[in-house]
Amino acid sequence: MAGKTFTVTAIKVMKSLEDPKSVFDFVTVKDQETGKTVFFDQAVFGFGAKPESDEFLFKIHVFTTAGQRRLKETRKVVLQGIHGLVLVVDADLDNWDENIWSLQELKELKGEDIKEQKIPYTVFVNKQDLPWGTKISHRHVKQLFDAADVSDLFPNLEGNVFSGSCQQARADLKDLLKNTPKDIILSSEGYFKREFRPDSFSPLMKSMEDIVKQILKKEFSSS
Repeated sequence: MAGKTFTVTAIKVMKSLEDPKSVFDFVTVKDQETGKTVFFDQAVFGFGAKPESDEFLFKIHVFTTAGQRRLKETRKVVLQGIHGLVLVVDADLDNWDENIWSLQELKELKGEDIKEQKIPYTVFVNKQDLPWGTKISHRHVKQLFDAADVSDLFPNLEGNVFSGSCQQARADLKDLLKNTPKDIILSSEGYFKREFRPDSFSPLMKSMEDIVKQILKKEFSSS
């Protein structure tokens, strides 16, 4: 419950508002009673619009993993063949040990590839809307990775960490849409103007956009 599905959903919502053609697919598979992902969520986003065209240079397939411990085998399947990782950290201090367990499992499943820099990564620390003293902040991430004994896999950690709140982003967007006239925030084509994107969306979007840039840079440099 760190917010993996919520993060991808928030990105999908913003991309749908700003450029609906850039969202090709979005599927979430979750348990109706608990709201937890039971296998994975999938989204397909377009990046790099071609000049004077509705097409995109790249299609990025995004998958989340189920978080429950009993679903390790599904995580193995989802992690096969990945080109990059966005690690969503639960900022609730009560879930410190759960974060450690998750990082240690990632080390077991993909540690060698990450250490050899075959898999680019970013880290998104969610739930920054929690009160101070009850949350893991940006500056605590290194301590968390040290506690999980995975710091050797992430030598450039500091420059790859984004902190934010999906809940705050949703609230800010809802407030903006409710209280701002549509003719101000929408273009003549009916698209949401990017300059009105709430600041709270920035870390969510950057965690995704940054990993896409890293992947493309890696793929082009090796080709």
